[in-house]
Amino acid sequence: MPLDADGAGARELRENRLFSANVRGFVGVKGKKGAINSAIRKTVQEQPANLFVLNNGVTALTQGVEVGEPGPDGRRVITLQGLSIVNGAQTTGAVSDETLRRQTEAGQLLIRFVVCDDPSLVSEVIRTTNRQLATLPADFRSNDRTQLRLIKEFRQLGDIAYDGGRRTDPSDIAVAPPANRVVATTAAKALAAFHGDPYIAYNEPGRIWSDDGLYASLFGDHTTARHVLFCYGLHRAVEQAKTEYAVRCRNDPDLKGNPRKVHDFLQRRGAVPVVVDAVAACMDTLLGRGTRDPFTLGFSRQPTLPKVIKHWHQALKPIVPFLPHLAPALQRGGSKGAGEHDRAKAVEDARTNFAGVVESLSDQEHTKTVFDVFRQNLGERAD
Repeated sequence: MPLDADGAGARELRENRLFSANVRGFVGVKGKKGAINSAIRKTVQEQPANLFVLNNGVTALTQGVEVGEPGPDGRRVITLQGLSIVNGAQTTGAVSDETLRRQTEAGQLLIRFVVCDDPSLVSEVIRTTNRQLATLPADFRSNDRTQLRLIKEFRQLGDIAYDGGRRTDPSDIAVAPPANRVVATTAAKALAAFHGDPYIAYNEPGRIWSDDGLYASLFGDHTTARHVLFCYGLHRAVEQAKTEYAVRCRNDPDLKGNPRKVHDFLQRRGAVPVVVDAVAACMDTLLGRGTRDPFTLGFSRQPTLPKVIKHWHQALKPIVPFLPHLAPALQRGGSKGAGEHDRAKAVEDARTNFAGVVESLSDQEHTKTVFDVFRQNLGERAD
């Protein structure tokens, strides 16, 4: 559906009329908004025969359609009574350039005509046709064999609902109650933080799903539902501590001393994954021994999400007052502007310092008892 290459004013007028029923006009091919349109043009230029199957096509409103008799070449002329594209403005604009006509003609583009002159129905068509969910990186992994395996493993743990990265109505993913549902995007951030990359977890979580190497390091044959639940539960327990301190501060606006410092630290962006990372660095102390493969860690028996969060919540109690020791990881390493080396060093230094503090705590009778209970609830694969 190319546009004639005449004056810019006339062309703009026709575009406005052509897209009069669309919630968006053509946004161009430059900049962030034009990335998809640039990709459409690339398809037209490099593989026009695949345009039909790679593009979602165009939906247009019209007041009438008349299909003519076949001509000598077998083609029919379609006459429309009025035309406005309600979905597909970007596709139309991307393939309408004069230089793309020849390539466009080599392929085919799907178009759906909706014949309607009822104003109320026209408005409904416009509204519903343009209500689309933006595609997220996790969407493209939802049929990955590891995600499908994890969904089954979670069910075997006791009907725990794990969505596998697929966005759907929560009531469709399992019969488990809301308290026993594990969200894959949050679980991915918990895994990344626990296995040493809190920066990715809170600044670039989409990379976990889009970067093949990073994804494989976190979600592979070595990844079990029990371990995902282990990391996810820790993440949720830290969030719970954050909420508890927020409530405590709200009830006592004059809260001072270390509790105020803990509250202020936990409220900072990136604090939760930094804590998850730091706790992972303390696992030898929590376990009372070393472990060669952190991916073997998980709670034994038939753990439910509430139980896992409770186990972690109890283990964190003696640790939480010392969380402000991790502040340098956010001050020097938490901003996007920080260099990669400086960021890594800030996180590593804070992590090492915090691990030393937790190790010194383990000699205290109360802390030793808490850690002993934590160990009793753990189960590991042989490493």
